[in-house]
Amino acid sequence: MKTQKPQFIIFVLCLILFSTLPGRQLSERYKGSVFELKEELSIGTDDGSEEYWFNDIADFDVDSKGNIYVADYKESRIKIYDARGKYLKTIGRKGQGPGEFQGLWKIFISKNDVLYTSDVTQRKLTVFNPDGKFETSFSFPKMGMSVRDFFVVNDGSFILIESYPARSEKERKTVSEINLYSREMTFIRNIFSCDNFSWDAAVIGKRKTFVRKPYPLTLKCSLMSADKIVFGRNDTYEFFFHSIDKNSTQKFHGIFVPLRVTKEDKESFLEFYKQMSRGEPHAHEFLKATSFPNTKPPFYSVIIDDTGYIIFVTYERDKEKGTGCDIYDLQGDFIKK
Repeated sequence: MKTQKPQFIIFVLCLILFSTLPGRQLSERYKGSVFELKEELSIGTDDGSEEYWFNDIADFDVDSKGNIYVADYKESRIKIYDARGKYLKTIGRKGQGPGEFQGLWKIFISKNDVLYTSDVTQRKLTVFNPDGKFETSFSFPKMGMSVRDFFVVNDGSFILIESYPARSEKERKTVSEINLYSREMTFIRNIFSCDNFSWDAAVIGKRKTFVRKPYPLTLKCSLMSADKIVFGRNDTYEFFFHSIDKNSTQKFHGIFVPLRVTKEDKESFLEFYKQMSRGEPHAHEFLKATSFPNTKPPFYSVIIDDTGYIIFVTYERDKEKGTGCDIYDLQGDFIKK
């Protein structure tokens, strides 16, 4: 039986020269070019073999041989391709047994090519050996907590980014935590906790409810090395380096020129909401109750590359050059826009 044809294309990106986006005068430590992203390989087709079809890509990673692992949320499986994009094999399937998935969300490949996966529906982490065979699984220990991301650190311990909802009359917030667990998934310590405000109270169809903020405030985290992470909440431009081994945290302040929310930004969000809420009753009331901030958050994602840069992906856009990124080194110094 054929599955749905692909809706996504994977891009494997390489680093080449990059020039500064205009319109932002900041003090840059490095005056030359840094890098840009250029398509090197694409995997996916509208016809042909279903091994190259994707339904809903949740995540992907690359092992030490350059093989590409693609996690498909709706298909509940991981497809593996070589460095040239040739299909090799599939790991997992939909189900509740060992090595099966209900809500495949994130994958992580260690330096020795052990594959770790998270299932948000079954609330568990599953481990496969380098040959793709099921080894073991762990249930996420804290009931009521949603695990949206995880990392494996030097000795096989786990960093879980966990969250749970908390409501009041005026707002609904999410409490997010970065927690360290042993390789047996035993809690060791909390690294960071914060409130994330993503919803506003509203009255829709004569009932009290909550409307999602156009620019939600969320906790972002990325793995820097085998024993160090970088994280921060995107409503401020404070970010932190945390050493797992030393249990120490350093705080840094990013350089940020506030970007105003424009009329075009509002129209784009509302058009997106209309498409997502087709057939939903009271959709126009949700749109009317949507509250926009005056300015956008400093960033919405943080990435660590393989050459020693911290890349904060911002909300800045340029029609010719694309999405703006702020680049810092591993000491927290600003390098370039």
